[in-house]
Amino acid sequence: MLAMFPNCKELEYLDLSNFDTSSVNHFRFMFNGCHKLKEIKGLNFDISKTKSLNSMFQGCSDLESIDLSNFNTSNVIHFENMFNRCRKLKEIKGINNFITSNANIMNSMFQGCNELESLDLSNFNTFNVISMCDMFNECFELQFLNLSNFNLDNALDMKRMFYKCYKLKEIKGINNFNILIADTTDMFEDYNEFDGYKEIKLKLNNNGVEDLQQLNSINTVQKKIYVYLTSTDQNVNYAISCYNTDNFKIVEEKLYSEFPELKNKNLIFLANGSVINKSLTLEENKISSGTHILINNNE
Repeated sequence: MLAMFPNCKELEYLDLSNFDTSSVNHFRFMFNGCHKLKEIKGLNFDISKTKSLNSMFQGCSDLESIDLSNFNTSNVIHFENMFNRCRKLKEIKGINNFITSNANIMNSMFQGCNELESLDLSNFNTFNVISMCDMFNECFELQFLNLSNFNLDNALDMKRMFYKCYKLKEIKGINNFNILIADTTDMFEDYNEFDGYKEIKLKLNNNGVEDLQQLNSINTVQKKIYVYLTSTDQNVNYAISCYNTDNFKIVEEKLYSEFPELKNKNLIFLANGSVINKSLTLEENKISSGTHILINNNE
């Protein structure tokens, strides 16, 4: 069901009550760009085999409430951009029951959800998540977050995670954050202007950070890096955790493990405008953390 209703800009109502999704592996971009969509009936999908919810509701700017209570997300790896730019979204039913033990990417998951006031993500297991950049960026009305089960041991990218959350009063569980290697650049912006700033004092395990200003100045040397791989037709969007000394073939093997349908294709990988030499390491190919690698099918 990849990109099933993309950019149906005049679509206002959908009834999907009879959809059988028991064999579906990907819901990427399913409703992407449905700007006027106000109601989706029958979202009791069976997503037990699904690996990607990437950008599923991205750009559904008129959607105010959504019921995902039936979603079994236990196999989902990709949550990036899932609700990105759902400008009027005020309620996500069932989000507190999401199973995220296999999740790898959550960047921009709620970015631009301007009307959300609170989120209970206490059930989120984030041990395997490497990227949370922009996760709550531009959640202008957000006042309360429950992140009490977040584990950040393997997080590499937390840039702008709470950027422009101007009304944020409480982040439950933040005192237990254990940021080891993540890039926290602009994790908070204009924190002195936050409502309830005094209630958001941080003390992180191991590094002794006492306040948000100190947190923003952390720049830990990273041994691990992450790279994004995107196909030219945008049908593949995958982030991989690796080491800068890894041979590129290791990254390629991880890509084929996630997307076996690509394995027998004649693919060219490009980064920074040049074709990647697969026999060299990432560092030798001048690939650093956050690099976007373009995948081109040369058949």
